[in-house]
Amino acid sequence: PDVANLATALAGKLQVVGWGASEDLRDLLALDRTPRDASTDERRRAVSELLREMNTNVPLVTVVAPQDELQVAAKGAKKVEPIYKTPYFAEKLSEKVTSSQIKFPPVNPYIPDTDPKPKYAKKAKPTLKDFGPPTKLLDDGFGKLWFKEDRIFGVPRAAVLVLLRTEATGSRSAADAIHARIWTRLAADALRDADYQREFDSYDASLAGLEWTLGAGPRGVQLSFGGYDAKLPELAEAVVSAVKGF
Repeated sequence: PDVANLATALAGKLQVVGWGASEDLRDLLALDRTPRDASTDERRRAVSELLREMNTNVPLVTVVAPQDELQVAAKGAKKVEPIYKTPYFAEKLSEKVTSSQIKFPPVNPYIPDTDPKPKYAKKAKPTLKDFGPPTKLLDDGFGKLWFKEDRIFGVPRAAVLVLLRTEATGSRSAADAIHARIWTRLAADALRDADYQREFDSYDASLAGLEWTLGAGPRGVQLSFGGYDAKLPELAEAVVSAVKGF
């Protein structure tokens, strides 16, 4: 991994280690280091072991708030962090905690139901023919459909690019271009806000390796979808339906 990113990630972990036992260091640094070629069962066992440790370890709860509020709420004495000279309050949590049933979020609808295996294996030596232009499959006067199948990279991913031709997005005047850009930015922001709409969850889609964008240019409105192809049609339908209703 990149040295700078690795150092940044380890710095936060080392701060957490300072609050626990010295043997936590080995386990903490080993976290996120499961070999990529590990089997699914091995990964499940690793997750189960981590959950068991979380149930037995005493948690560290950090509360960030203005100092006057912490002074009222904290029962411990004020301390000063030796390196950055930051004041803080520390107190031991009560072990008499009423247990509650864990509620997991609903199933992410954009996670593939089956193992997303690529249709073709990765090509060791691509040829110029592999990089040719897409093929036009449909041209009925209403729209055109172009398709290019990937036989090079060997990954179960796809990209869908949609252009809705219209003069209302800027080809007639600068005012139209500005209005179109404002509209697309407002729509994209609203559609990514789960509190605004419930038709689809953009966050769930991103967790499942899917993405979408909305934009406008002189030629019209542009929509793009990308990611694992198993659930890409569902994402495209949800986004289009939400855009229409905005």
